[in-house]
Amino acid sequence: MKLDSSNQEDVRYLYEKTGPAVLSKIGRMISSSSIAEEILQDTFAKLWMSNLTFAFEGQAFNWIYRTSHNAAIDQIRKSRRHRDEPWEHVESVCQEKNEQILVEVLHDFEKILSQLKDRDAAIYVYQTIDQMTQHEIAEFMDISRATVARSLSSTQNLIAKRKEG
Repeated sequence: MKLDSSNQEDVRYLYEKTGPAVLSKIGRMISSSSIAEEILQDTFAKLWMSNLTFAFEGQAFNWIYRTSHNAAIDQIRKSRRHRDEPWEHVESVCQEKNEQILVEVLHDFEKILSQLKDRDAAIYVYQTIDQMTQHEIAEFMDISRATVARSLSSTQNLIAKRKEG
């Protein structure tokens, strides 16, 4: 199903399909429901203005989840900057080291995703990045939980083979 972000009906469909799950995910990340709602609205405003075309729903869902997740992380960072902590220097050194580790992890993560089919990659992202349960993924993607479990199992096998070799 091809989706066009400049088409009001397509954006409305995506909002109805993903809005509650995205809001729930952001709400778990950020303690303020009003900020979570703001991030959700901003995400869909960006979608509307981006003029993107998605070949299938999964691509659109991934874009929405990634964009909202990144916005929530930015909000968390922004709120941390406003706090005045005596350990700022220690935090910045630790943060730099963590960012280096994160770059390495993301590089490995991208390699894994590049070896997966689109649906398997989406399922893996939903579980590892968005911390969705198998049931939530199945409901969100409108597939059976068994399909989600099989996909995750084959992905774990691929990762295990990658570590061995």
